[in-house]
Amino acid sequence: MRRRVLKEIFTNVCFCIVVAVAVTGTALIALGYMRSVPYAQTGYGATFLLSALTLNFVCSLLMIIKRMYLLIATEFGSAGAKKAA
Repeated sequence: MRRRVLKEIFTNVCFCIVVAVAVTGTALIALGYMRSVPYAQTGYGATFLLSALTLNFVCSLLMIIKRMYLLIATEFGSAGAKKAA
Protein backbone atom coordinates (compact mmCIF):
# COMPACT_ATOMS: atom_id res chain seq x y z
CA MET A 1 0.00 0.00 0.00
CA ARG A 2 2.85 2.36 0.83
CA ARG A 3 4.36 1.81 -2.62
CA ARG A 4 1.04 2.66 -4.30
CA VAL A 5 0.67 5.87 -2.27
CA LEU A 6 4.23 6.89 -3.16
CA LYS A 7 3.49 6.35 -6.86
CA GLU A 8 0.34 8.45 -6.56
CA ILE A 9 2.25 11.23 -4.82
CA PHE A 10 4.92 11.15 -7.52
CA THR A 11 2.25 11.36 -10.22
CA ASN A 12 0.58 14.29 -8.44
CA VAL A 13 3.89 16.15 -8.13
CA CYS A 14 4.57 15.68 -11.85
CA PHE A 15 1.06 16.91 -12.66
CA CYS A 16 1.56 19.97 -10.44
CA ILE A 17 4.78 20.79 -12.27
CA VAL A 18 3.01 20.62 -15.64
CA VAL A 19 0.15 22.81 -14.37
CA ALA A 20 2.60 25.32 -12.89
CA VAL A 21 4.42 25.57 -16.22
CA ALA A 22 1.09 26.08 -18.01
CA VAL A 23 0.04 28.82 -15.57
CA THR A 24 3.39 30.55 -15.88
CA GLY A 25 3.32 30.36 -19.67
CA THR A 26 -0.24 31.70 -19.87
CA ALA A 27 0.59 34.52 -17.46
CA LEU A 28 3.71 35.49 -19.41
CA ILE A 29 1.80 35.52 -22.71
CA ALA A 30 -0.95 37.65 -21.16
CA LEU A 31 1.62 40.00 -19.65
CA GLY A 32 3.44 40.35 -22.97
CA TYR A 33 0.17 41.13 -24.71
CA MET A 34 -0.78 43.70 -22.07
CA ARG A 35 2.58 45.44 -22.35
CA SER A 36 2.51 45.59 -26.14
CA VAL A 37 -0.97 47.12 -26.41
CA PRO A 38 -1.73 50.21 -24.31
CA TYR A 39 -4.75 49.83 -21.98
CA ALA A 40 -5.14 46.18 -22.96
CA GLN A 41 -6.97 43.64 -20.84
CA THR A 42 -6.38 39.93 -20.70
CA GLY A 43 -9.88 38.95 -21.76
CA TYR A 44 -12.25 36.32 -20.49
CA GLY A 45 -10.44 33.34 -21.95
CA ALA A 46 -7.04 34.05 -20.44
CA THR A 47 -8.57 35.08 -17.11
CA PHE A 48 -10.62 31.89 -16.95
CA LEU A 49 -7.62 29.76 -17.94
CA LEU A 50 -5.39 31.37 -15.31
CA SER A 51 -8.06 31.07 -12.61
CA ALA A 52 -8.93 27.45 -13.43
CA LEU A 53 -5.32 26.30 -13.66
CA THR A 54 -4.38 28.11 -10.44
CA LEU A 55 -7.32 26.55 -8.59
CA ASN A 56 -6.38 23.14 -10.00
CA PHE A 57 -2.78 23.67 -8.88
CA VAL A 58 -3.79 24.61 -5.33
CA CYS A 59 -6.16 21.64 -5.03
CA SER A 60 -3.47 19.29 -6.30
CA LEU A 61 -0.98 20.65 -3.78
CA LEU A 62 -3.49 20.16 -0.98
CA MET A 63 -4.02 16.57 -2.14
CA ILE A 64 -0.26 15.97 -2.09
CA ILE A 65 -0.01 17.39 1.43
CA LYS A 66 -2.89 15.18 2.57
CA ARG A 67 -1.32 12.04 1.13
CA MET A 68 2.11 12.87 2.55
CA TYR A 69 0.57 13.49 5.97
CA LEU A 70 -1.29 10.17 5.79
CA LEU A 71 1.84 8.32 4.69
CA ILE A 72 4.04 9.85 7.40
CA ALA A 73 1.40 9.45 10.11
CA THR A 74 0.92 5.75 9.36
CA GLU A 75 4.66 5.18 9.05
CA PHE A 76 5.51 6.78 12.39
CA GLY A 77 2.39 5.35 13.99
CA SER A 78 3.35 1.81 13.06
CA ALA A 79 6.99 2.38 14.10
CA GLY A 80 5.87 3.62 17.52
CA ALA A 81 3.59 0.63 17.98
CA LYS A 82 6.41 -1.78 17.15
CA LYS A 83 8.75 -0.14 19.68
CA ALA A 84 6.13 -0.24 22.44
CA ALA A 85 5.53 -3.96 21.96
